[in-house]
Amino acid sequence: MNAIAMNGLSFNFYRELAMTLVWYIGSLSLMLSLFVFVIRPKIAIPEMEKADFRTQIEIAKFIHTRKSQVAFGNEKNWKYLRKQVFRIQGKKCLKCGIEHENMHIDHIKPQSIHTHLEFMIDNLQVLCPTCNKEKSNKEETDYRKSHHLMALVNTIKENKLLRERYTYDFEKLTRITKEKMKFELAA
Repeated sequence: MNAIAMNGLSFNFYRELAMTLVWYIGSLSLMLSLFVFVIRPKIAIPEMEKADFRTQIEIAKFIHTRKSQVAFGNEKNWKYLRKQVFRIQGKKCLKCGIEHENMHIDHIKPQSIHTHLEFMIDNLQVLCPTCNKEKSNKEETDYRKSHHLMALVNTIKENKLLRERYTYDFEKLTRITKEKMKFELAA
């Protein structure tokens, strides 16, 4: 006698159990698909919440594809990044050159649009409060000079924490640095 018959359970029992599980899992996935793609879009959602939901989906897709290059932070992370940016770029406004007692760290690509870049050091620059307000969240102007970018590239190379958690695209940063250097030398 085989082992299944010895336990008192027949092959048909296991086959029916497997068929039931397949049917149950299939039904659950069908219901989930209907909710996500048919029912959920028809539920009235305020526009702001729709945009937030789309942003969350985009972030989730991004995290899934490039998990190691996105770090969500907190106040402690922000203080660390702020200190690093001031150390690299100085405490003068990169646009107007004025030093103010309450300098801002500006997101080159606005965090309201690019939430996944909020804690990325290669997206930060020092601006005075006036220049930061003028720039607002509609512009993506980078006021950093080539020497700021070179210092940032070197710091990222030396600092494993910055390289692994707080740098979005090191290759792009290196390319921008070279382009700015060529432009500044030609001028």
